[in-house]
Amino acid sequence: MDLAQLQSAAIMPAAAFALGVVTTLLIRRRGWRRDHRSSHLTPTGPDVDPPLRRFYEMAREGLIRIEFHPPVKLQADLDDVVTSIRRNGRIAECSEAAAKMRGFTSAREVQGLSIDRLMVEGDVVNQAFLESLVQQGCRIEDAVSHGWRRDGSVGKYLNNVFGEVRDGHLVSGLVTQIDLTERIVAEEALRQSEQLQRETLAAARMGTWRWDLHTDHVHWSDECYAFFGQCRDTFGGTFDAVVELVHPADRKSWEAEIEATMAGRCDDYRCEFRAIWPDGSIHWLEARGRLARDDSGTPESMSGTVMDIEVRKQAELSLRQSEERFQSLAGAAFESIAITEGGRFLDCNDCFVATFGYSREELFGREVMLVIVALPMVLLGT
Repeated sequence: MDLAQLQSAAIMPAAAFALGVVTTLLIRRRGWRRDHRSSHLTPTGPDVDPPLRRFYEMAREGLIRIEFHPPVKLQADLDDVVTSIRRNGRIAECSEAAAKMRGFTSAREVQGLSIDRLMVEGDVVNQAFLESLVQQGCRIEDAVSHGWRRDGSVGKYLNNVFGEVRDGHLVSGLVTQIDLTERIVAEEALRQSEQLQRETLAAARMGTWRWDLHTDHVHWSDECYAFFGQCRDTFGGTFDAVVELVHPADRKSWEAEIEATMAGRCDDYRCEFRAIWPDGSIHWLEARGRLARDDSGTPESMSGTVMDIEVRKQAELSLRQSEERFQSLAGAAFESIAITEGGRFLDCNDCFVATFGYSREELFGREVMLVIVALPMVLLGT
């Protein structure tokens, strides 16, 4: 679910309710006057003032009521209408949340301010927001605007606006507002973190995976698709689909490792196996994972990494072949040849055994200086 869907799913119900309540209060009980001493509009009448003010104080969303003096004539050039909205609109009432999201300490600091003072001038987003508001009959949902904060920084806000139009003139408007600034900063930090993770995984030739045991859905990162020679359109996305990609000779051990992890016989899953690509080529991979259980101890999911170990396997094969060639050459040599490390024997040829009278098992790990005497030989190693 993307940001827009989250906003519609989580924000709109509360915002629509708040907007409806405020609208009902204003439609049923009018009677607003301008308080010239405080330079902002206040509700009048004993029945209207206390409950409406209490509602604004309790609201967690940014609730704003705007009045236009003089009212804005809507049947005019679009640019002129937008300019009049900015110049003629003033904050008549707002919730404490609306004030604080712009860096003010109280709602009274915001009341009486003009829209022009709060909206970033010359901003294309704001221009599009106000033009859409006029074109949609002064009612708009999920519209983004940019506004000044008290410290001079620019905030990003999600707005739902209900404008009151009388005789072709915009006289007032109710706004619910959500501050997206911190969310956008957090999303950008998350995006950068994910990008860094992708770059790190790509550099390490490693991918991530997750297997949901309830739905049997297997989620792969992009690297995993590359390691298995698959694409999103062809991969089945289930455990059985993964099994089909594992070399038949490795499937039994591969599944045994997973079963042992799920049964609790080991904490983590680790297995080296060969994957068969659609073109028939074979590639070595290493998978690691950890099992997650619910509160009752029932396996819930497994997640981990997949690493391309083809280069390592080729190096191991080359080393093994090199050792086999050495053993073949050393076995045919007429000189005594031994391999040592750290002053101890690792291996030797048949001639060395015959010369010194030790078996290979007896020599392995024994200190060189305790064995060697002044006889002709060739030493390999240190």
